[in-house]
Amino acid sequence: SSIEDAEKFIELGASRLGTSRIVKIVKNQSVEEGTY
Repeated sequence: SSIEDAEKFIELGASRLGTSRIVKIVKNQSVEEGTY
């Protein structure tokens, strides 16, 4: 869900605001989910 939201933000043009931040958030969430 979080990844889908991130993709939506990127599609809306959030990439201009800073995709690096979104990518980091997504990666952090994936890692946390993986540990569990």
